[in-house]
Amino acid sequence: MLNPETACAIAEAYCHTNNLAFHKAIGKGASKYAFLVEGGDGPAALKIADLLVSQTDRLVREAEALQLCDHPGIAHILSTQRFNWGVGHYWIVIEEYLQGGTLENLIDSKSVEHRDLLLIARKLANVLAYLYPMRLVHRDIKPANIMFRSSSVDPVLTDFGIVRVLDAPSLTQDFLQQGPGTPFYAAPEQLNNDKALIDWRTDQFCLAVSIAHCALGRHPFQTPTDKPHDAIFRVARRENLPFANAEMLGRLGLGALCKALHPWPIGRYCSPEQFVKSLD
Repeated sequence: MLNPETACAIAEAYCHTNNLAFHKAIGKGASKYAFLVEGGDGPAALKIADLLVSQTDRLVREAEALQLCDHPGIAHILSTQRFNWGVGHYWIVIEEYLQGGTLENLIDSKSVEHRDLLLIARKLANVLAYLYPMRLVHRDIKPANIMFRSSSVDPVLTDFGIVRVLDAPSLTQDFLQQGPGTPFYAAPEQLNNDKALIDWRTDQFCLAVSIAHCALGRHPFQTPTDKPHDAIFRVARRENLPFANAEMLGRLGLGALCKALHPWPIGRYCSPEQFVKSLD
């Protein structure tokens, strides 16, 4: 399994082989390490995954999905390659470098305004509208996967590592109790592995949780006396949004998110266009 030191050594070796300048580590995801590198076209993000640990099919599916996308709100993938180092086999992805940080960073620094959250939500809802006819479901929309090119109102959706291609066979086993995703931001159908209910409305729910979390300072299904895991259990049980949180979202000008947070997909916005319009 990869550790920070090994990942760094692999990145440096890859850069040496491919005439790239290695700069520094910039992050770590569930299965990848990211580094800032530079080539003839400027700075880029180099991401490394261990093929012995990660599902190769998922890595290939992510690369293929991103290569199909051409939207300013989706991170641009520059290249993918298998890379052998020592006795290990690794998956290398070169993506555009997003220098504006993550929405999670903005939350931690409390430097995002409520009026900006609505604009961020609207732009990302447009990304969902773009993905809809392509039959792609991201399934892991969360503040750490929402980045910025420069300004804090120029969001970019990143990390399609568990993207679901609705027209392709599912890579998730039916017997699993929980499907892929980050539990804190996941939709009920993910937490219960209801694969037949997964579609763009799953991303709608995850995006709404992410924006509401920024606005409220807690999960939208979490009351002031709850622990964070209590909110996850509420979502899994398909409980309704707590009234006090729904009321607060309305006062903050984000009341449109309440419908997107319906426990059942049929209760959410039925089309991406409706969702986008609700955020105007």
